[in-house]
Amino acid sequence: QATGKYGFAFKTSGWGNYGPMRIFQSHDLDIFQDGNINLASDEAVEILEKWVWAYQNGGIPPEATTGVSRDDLNWFLEERAAMVMLGGWICRYFPPSFTEERLGVTLQPRGRSGKVWGSPYNWWSVSAGSKHPKEAVDFAIFLATDPGVVVAWTKAVGAIIPMSKAAFEDPYFTAAPQTWAEKARGVQAEMQMNWPVMPNVPLVSNWVELKTILKEKVDQAFAGQITARKALEEAEKEWELVLGY
Repeated sequence: QATGKYGFAFKTSGWGNYGPMRIFQSHDLDIFQDGNINLASDEAVEILEKWVWAYQNGGIPPEATTGVSRDDLNWFLEERAAMVMLGGWICRYFPPSFTEERLGVTLQPRGRSGKVWGSPYNWWSVSAGSKHPKEAVDFAIFLATDPGVVVAWTKAVGAIIPMSKAAFEDPYFTAAPQTWAEKARGVQAEMQMNWPVMPNVPLVSNWVELKTILKEKVDQAFAGQITARKALEEAEKEWELVLGY
């Protein structure tokens, strides 16, 4: 309210754990417990009710239910929202007006267990049409070594997550930051290296279908069409049908 902006740039769609799953995982709430779905628990309902209130009272942009791709990042870059929770890669898009006096980068909030949800994975693939598949595989294997990780991140894609502790100790990750990108790289590297990480996607083959079901129900709750409890109860029943519970 003090900034005159929406509080949090958030959308209910996205790959991986983005969207509604972020709501629950940021509270360290495990919705898969002992092989059972625990989506409509009292705690989950209470959490969702807070997010519904935030959406209906200007805490989240009204386009949250229709946003796609990098819309949440764009809302932040356009200064329509005061906060966004994304990886350090977004720093490459910061305009010159985003000075240290106006902006801060911090560690991701952790849940009660001290864990942080995330996706500390990296992968390379070799095209089926490659003319040199063996060399490509050899190169990918090199990129998975400690020195190869640093080469990959500094020379190839400029990403920010080291895949091993030895790579994390390289000056590329540990040197005093001079830019926003370097500061974010250090923050996220520290987070991935030192914090327990929860998987960000349940290990099921039809996760996309489950995520779509949850998004549709949460969108209805945001719009005031159904209560938060009804949204999660209906989503849980549909999940059970999909998973054959």
